[in-house]
Amino acid sequence: MTHPSFSPTDLRQLQRQLSTWRRQRSGRVRLPEALWQSAATLAQRHGASLVARTLHLDYYKLRRRSAGGASPAESAPAFVELQVAPALGPSGSEASVELSDGTGARMTLRVRSELPTVVALAESFWRRPR
Repeated sequence: MTHPSFSPTDLRQLQRQLSTWRRQRSGRVRLPEALWQSAATLAQRHGASLVARTLHLDYYKLRRRSAGGASPAESAPAFVELQVAPALGPSGSEASVELSDGTGARMTLRVRSELPTVVALAESFWRRPR
């Protein structure tokens, strides 16, 4: 059994290919995985909304597939190294610590050399709902 080939580079071509594929089927048939992969590739480039609207696909399914199936919390690093000595300096001195996440959110802390406080604030910042 041959698997259909779908364009992962041209949205209009994929739209034509999908229309042809749909005309050849009757009833409710699952879309081929190759189509979903091509649509997800295009969604990463052009946005899930445009691709879903153009191809008449479920936006939420396409968004999940184009994101690789991982939520931001699942793809976040499990370990972050803090270099304490150069960053926080001698005891009692003040330092700035800047945290950022994948969404572009930033938090800047002015702290004294209290590593447990910095770690707790960093964990809270990175685990907050987005």
